[in-house]
Parts: sequence; C-alpha cells; structure tokens
Amino acid sequence: MRSRWTGPVPRSPGAAAHYGTNPWPQGVTTADLNGDGKQDLVTSSAINSTISVLLGRFELRAGTMRVSSGATATDSRTVVVDAAVAEATEVRLRNEDAAWGEWTFYVHASIWNLPACDGVKTVEAQYGNSLGATEVPTDSILLDAVAPLTTDDSSGWARTSPATVALSASDVGSGVAKTQYKVDGATNWSEGTIDRCWR
Repeated sequence: MRSRWTGPVPRSPGAAAHYGTNPWPQGVTTADLNGDGKQDLVTSSAINSTISVLLGRFELRAGTMRVSSGATATDSRTVVVDAAVAEATEVRLRNEDAAWGEWTFYVHASIWNLPACDGVKTVEAQYGNSLGATEVPTDSILLDAVAPLTTDDSSGWARTSPATVALSASDVGSGVAKTQYKVDGATNWSEGTIDRCWR
C-alpha cells in the first residue's frame, strides 16, 4: 500500500480550513502516530489502495505569553507582548474586559498599547491554529507613567527659624515609597518620614 501524509495547511486568520483524504475512504481509525499526545486520523481508500494520515491539531500546546519580558512595572503605555505558542498561526490581543482586536498572523512579538491612567493592566492574547483551536494566556503589568506629587503646608514663608514644614506625597500608580528634601543649595538630600499609601 502507498501512504500519503496530510498535515495542517496555513490559512488566513479567521478562515475555515479544509483537509482532503484519499478517494472513497472506507476505513477510519485514530491513533497518536507521531507521539505528540494528540489523536491523528487514519483513513483507507476503497479504490486505489492508499491511506491518508491527518495529524491532529485540534488543541494548541500550552505556551508562554509575557508583557515587557515579564516586567512587573512600566512607565510607558506602549509595551511588547512576546509569546512562544507551538503550532499557533494567528493571534489577536485585547486589554482586560475590552473588545478583541483583529486577527493577525502569529508573530513572536507584538506592539501593544495599554489603557490610559496608572494602575495594574491585564493583557489577554488569543492564539489560534489552522483548525480553529485556541489558547488564551494572560499577563499583568503595573503602568506608572505619572510621577508622584509632593505638596507642603508652609504657604511659602515662615516666621520662626528653625521652621517645621509638613510634606504630603501621593501617587495613584505604584504609591509613594519615600520623599526627600534639601534646603537651599545643600549638597545632599534628606529623607522624610511618610506613611506608605497604595491605591
């Protein structure tokens, strides 16, 4: 008997995929023929003594997806979403709870814009293969594009020396870790004491 191996054919994103077998198939069975953990389809022809093997691609192997190489925070809304998803042929992205973007051909790195305003942002990526199987990994990153704001209660002048000035610092993104000050042309900064406040 002669054999013919037929595997997945690349398709344009979102299009249907069709796979041919040998003429007039009469016998059908499944088995994991290439050891990838997925069932493959085997058919035999009733008229020309051939068999066809359709390699299983109905599930994507679990892959990885990271925003900005797995960084915990960024000061830029524009990030890189990088991925390694075996057998993926297409991808689309979205920010959490937003509408999906358009399907595009799968690439290992995609430029993506996070929503405005500081805070934790979650990006979802949907990867698909030629048979429509999908995998949807997610990753989160803290956007902190706005610098902390510090104010004081001095009103710009003091009647006594030394004077006590209270500093108030706030940051809606990552919170304030510390505040520093110096008087006139002092060489070194001094560190004040504040309560750490998180959004």
